[in-house]
Amino acid sequence: MALLDLSSVTKALANLLKYYFMASDIWSTMGTSPTISPQPPDELNIDAVGLYLYHISEDNQYKNLPAPGNDIPPVRFVPMGLNLFYQLTAHSTEDETGTYKEQKMMGIAIKALHDYPIIDDSTAIVDLSETNNTVFPSDLQGNDNRLRIVLQPIAHNEAMNYWSAGNKPPRLAAYYQVSVVVLEPEKIQSRSSRVLTYGVQTFVEGAPRIDSSKNTLSFIIPGEADPREVELRPAQAPPAKTPLPDPLPIDHKISFIGSGLKVGTTTLLLKNERWDDPQEVDSTWWQIVVTKDGLNAVIRETLSAGGTAVLPGIYSAVAKVIKQIVLPNGTGRDIEHLSNQCPFAISPRIDSIGALDANNVSIITGYTFQHTDISPEAVLAYFGNAKLESKTMGALNPGEFKVTGPLTLEVRLPNVDADGNAFESGKFYPIRVFVNGVESSPEWIEYP
Repeated sequence: MALLDLSSVTKALANLLKYYFMASDIWSTMGTSPTISPQPPDELNIDAVGLYLYHISEDNQYKNLPAPGNDIPPVRFVPMGLNLFYQLTAHSTEDETGTYKEQKMMGIAIKALHDYPIIDDSTAIVDLSETNNTVFPSDLQGNDNRLRIVLQPIAHNEAMNYWSAGNKPPRLAAYYQVSVVVLEPEKIQSRSSRVLTYGVQTFVEGAPRIDSSKNTLSFIIPGEADPREVELRPAQAPPAKTPLPDPLPIDHKISFIGSGLKVGTTTLLLKNERWDDPQEVDSTWWQIVVTKDGLNAVIRETLSAGGTAVLPGIYSAVAKVIKQIVLPNGTGRDIEHLSNQCPFAISPRIDSIGALDANNVSIITGYTFQHTDISPEAVLAYFGNAKLESKTMGALNPGEFKVTGPLTLEVRLPNVDADGNAFESGKFYPIRVFVNGVESSPEWIEYP
């Protein structure tokens, strides 16, 4: 009972009107029918009844139906139920009598849709010549399609909203809903196997869940000897260098706090707008440690050794837990559970800030400022409260920066801050680099 060509439904309704006119003994030319046009009312320029499909909505009863097989994504293999909404109008080219003719056509058309509220393969109308006319076109026949026609109770003042404002008055119209039209799904390629044994398996630990993410950011403010530490929630950590430094700074370590993660084999999946599907990280490469309270990891530059690059930006973490259960027949079966998504950020890393040259230009090295998946507009730089303007070629002017490679960018210090005040010589100002909306860890440059 599914179809793909919605015009078949419109043709079926047009046939219903056409054959009803041919069977009407009050139509001016007996045994004939006016043109039944699918065009919108403002495009009718002949004697015709207009049947215009102006809106489509999804039928709620067909939402979230289970797929019959194991194909991915399952929504493609489930029929989609639609409600079609039509505007019924009439148009005559005659002068003074044209309005009467339009009203006559509307009366006959409304009576037709009233007398046949449900149409299917068996619906047929016998005209005045005793010919039995089947309403459904051939492409709707034999598929158990069944269409229900309902006149919409639209108030007269609301009907005015269906017409554009202008010098012409609204045309006489009636509004109908036709349901349910089922869009044909794709053919399934697999089917679930038959259930041969029954059993009840419970997971007393509950489903895996990640409640939050956190990490500790360590930095030294100029003029102070001891480092300061700040806990960030949600986490915002830069990836560690490859190979890993020894000892490993705490800045690159991140913790996902949750429950139900240590009940089987647990891996970490990352979601990002760059990828169509979640990507699984190498647990050894990321030094993942699962505890009863969560999951700890070291942010790396790639998903695995030599694998896909992990760029600065906003990510979501998903814990995949696979637990083996014993079925009633004694065999084992792996059950996969996915946790909720937990947001966190991977920030650009600043490894070093070069000394200022005679033009107050410094070369900053780190990770990552240039990549095919990073647009130039996604890289920003600030000195103090002054935003530096991006430049792609040529020498830098005061207050400009340019990305010179994947791991390097050059900045030329501005002369004044965002308020127009001159920077103070010998004073330290923060240098901040943003990539994909995420800020680098705190660093400072002394103004010469």
